[in-house]
Amino acid sequence: MKITQKRFCVAITGFIVCAAFILMMPSRGDAQTHPGAFISTDVAQVNGEILIEPSLMFTLMRMYGEKTFYDLIEDEVIVRQANAMGVSLGANDVTEYLTNAYPPEKLSALMDSFGNGILEYAVSTQLLALKIVTLKIDQLVTENNIQVTDEQVQQFFIDNLPQWTTPKSVRFSLIETATEAEAIAARNRILGGEDFAAVCQEVSTHPGTRAYGGDIGGLVPEGYSSGERKTLEDTAFLLAIGDVSQPLYVEGKYYILTPTEKTDYTEPTLDEMREYLHAGMVNQLVQPYLETWMKGLMDEAAGNIEITYPIYADSPPASFVPGADGSFIAPTIARVFDKDIAESVLLFHLLRQYGSTTIQSLIEEMLFVDQASSMGVSVTDAEVRQSLADVYDEQRLGILDAAFGADVITATLRQHLMALDVLGAKTQNVITEQEIVISEDQILQYYLDNLHLWTRPEAVRFSMILVDTEAEAIAARARIVAGETFEAVCMDVSKHEATRLYGGDIGDLVPRGAATGENTLMLDTAFSQPVGGVSQPLQIGTGWFLIKTTEKQDAYEPTLAEMKDDITNNLLEDRVAPFLIGWRSTLWADATITVTYPIYSDNPTPDFSTPQ
Repeated sequence: MKITQKRFCVAITGFIVCAAFILMMPSRGDAQTHPGAFISTDVAQVNGEILIEPSLMFTLMRMYGEKTFYDLIEDEVIVRQANAMGVSLGANDVTEYLTNAYPPEKLSALMDSFGNGILEYAVSTQLLALKIVTLKIDQLVTENNIQVTDEQVQQFFIDNLPQWTTPKSVRFSLIETATEAEAIAARNRILGGEDFAAVCQEVSTHPGTRAYGGDIGGLVPEGYSSGERKTLEDTAFLLAIGDVSQPLYVEGKYYILTPTEKTDYTEPTLDEMREYLHAGMVNQLVQPYLETWMKGLMDEAAGNIEITYPIYADSPPASFVPGADGSFIAPTIARVFDKDIAESVLLFHLLRQYGSTTIQSLIEEMLFVDQASSMGVSVTDAEVRQSLADVYDEQRLGILDAAFGADVITATLRQHLMALDVLGAKTQNVITEQEIVISEDQILQYYLDNLHLWTRPEAVRFSMILVDTEAEAIAARARIVAGETFEAVCMDVSKHEATRLYGGDIGDLVPRGAATGENTLMLDTAFSQPVGGVSQPLQIGTGWFLIKTTEKQDAYEPTLAEMKDDITNNLLEDRVAPFLIGWRSTLWADATITVTYPIYSDNPTPDFSTPQ
């Protein structure tokens, strides 16, 4: 059985213990039975084609199922700590969550499909687990004297400011002609009252924008263009929105352009970011301790966790018929101690977390596939089956085929692969049409600007023993020198509750300089020793410590040559992005789309600020 750990990224907040809450666990079959559909057979109609529920469910299972599955098991293990930690939910917490998350008609559809007991259990378990983890973080911060100074926050802000800064940007439409006279004539027609887009579609020779009325597709940040093409960008910034430029000679062609949208440079202040950054930095420092705690819980629970879901069980049943009690595959996915986790709980969380974005992605894939034949893109059956075989063994694939339908699985994955190929073909077309070339100077500048993101600091991992007196520390070290393991001695004598059960292991590598105050001595000692070395007794605060160095990581800074290919690809993606955004937005605008799935019965409105 493989139980993976998830990383907790919970902001440090105050905690109020709510009134007593009786955790309700649904019995098997609590969800409603839906022959032929779980919620609704049809999810959406896209240009007359139907997106069906099995395609949605298979996609959710393929992309997010395993992660969500193990998260649910971990949440069930965590909530067993509620009584010991004095944590409970308020009587109305679940109701408030559901009513805030869903309008009445959608909540009613969820109730009809899943049943009240399933929703109550699914939401209460996750909320309670979140409260427990939040409290545990606060405890670990206090126990381990984790502090982040204002100077550290300020330096982190300075180091990372570029990623939170939005540059001055402009979007424009252009008309390209072979001669200046043609450009002047087109400009005069527009000044005379004709629509820029209409004139563009009639006379422009620019293949990448003509079909879109000259629109380049998205906002262009200041400094985006290079060479002669920078003239177009500079002119767009100078003109007011709606103005039409004089003819511009660029790389053997003549252009007129009109700005259509502008955004100003924005940069957050340290005061705006201070609280957010402080919480994030504290979370980063507490992470090793939190993961150690979680690992301990999972290790203790391992013998009481039985995975029953066939596609995740170590040994799926040789003969299996899916669909019992209205399920897609099986009614329950796992038993944790004395509780069954129903498949409908997994499906609810998949729909709640990823349903809307997955429906949007599937619709966009359908729009992309509509372009496949014109781009010469196709996917063979062999490619589809190989892609499935890369993820699922034959037995599990047979179970999925029986649950969702082999035709549905093949068609869904074929659509996904074709959509990726169409996007790749369109990207290459844009690079060719726009003659996009990445210069060595651009690569170097990108490398210098982002080097800090790829640099790996010198780091160390260690284990500790904490005792009250120097004599106890000397005695513990003598036992280790005589042949006992550090871990065994730690579990016998250490007073450090957060690490004692794990042989003193702190749980992860810690960068040099990460410790503050008295803990600096502990970290410096770990760095000063070879791996396997055990320190002399150290007095830190009122306690005495032994430190064993268990792992070291050297500092690493990649060279330009090592990063060149990745940088080139990133710069190409940035240069292509505005054109892909325009293409995508046009596909959506020209399509007839209706979402019919009851809990997402709103037409999707994608964010085209960045390509997907």
